[in-house]
Amino acid sequence: MRVFVAGATGAIGRRLVPQLIERGHDVVGTYRSSSEEADRLRGRGATIRQLDLLDAAATRQAVLDAKPDAIVHEATALAGGGFSRKLDKPFAQTNRLRTAGTDALLAVAAEAGVGRFVAQSFAAYRYARQGGMVKTEDDPLDPSPPAGAHETNAAMAHVDDAVTDSSCSPAPCSDRTWSWARAHPDRDLPCRRVYPGRDPARRRGVDRGPRVALPWPGQQRTPGRSTQPLEQPGPSCAR
Repeated sequence: MRVFVAGATGAIGRRLVPQLIERGHDVVGTYRSSSEEADRLRGRGATIRQLDLLDAAATRQAVLDAKPDAIVHEATALAGGGFSRKLDKPFAQTNRLRTAGTDALLAVAAEAGVGRFVAQSFAAYRYARQGGMVKTEDDPLDPSPPAGAHETNAAMAHVDDAVTDSSCSPAPCSDRTWSWARAHPDRDLPCRRVYPGRDPARRRGVDRGPRVALPWPGQQRTPGRSTQPLEQPGPSCAR
């Protein structure tokens, strides 16, 4: 499978790309400024090109040139940034990547008929200030985030809504479906990881049906872990 990884030289991308290659995938990755890391990934067998994801025209052309079967959005701009309760300042560029960048990728995914779209999500600081310190997938998100995190929370909500509202991936999956999947081995379905409180369809009361966690090729199912299998066929993206 041909996989387009936006943000291939980032903290997650630089670890994801070699694993995809090891599993036999053809990887086209992008980077913004880390040329040294880009050279390292080229040495591992990836095709790497420099790209500003906020340039919608350039992003469109890069994806059309790559002709991918799947897109993985791991682009951020957090290198060297400090973190505090006022997240909006250090996350300003990342928030743009998670809004405008996500929209640009989804638009060309729909145009090119890409069958899978996986986007990086974020959980910390997003839960409602209620209950215990340890949160589960059933705990609600904070409807009134701190003043210094409004834009960051809104950007993550945009990723959640935009990606789950597209048809680049089938129904969401959850760790809680492990027992269901084990009891129905013949009902394995491709799925994507979405926490119930963040799934727009579920917030609207839409029943997406059973949700199953599937392993990567050669990987055993493990309770408490969900993965997005890129090998499974799926519908092309549509908004």
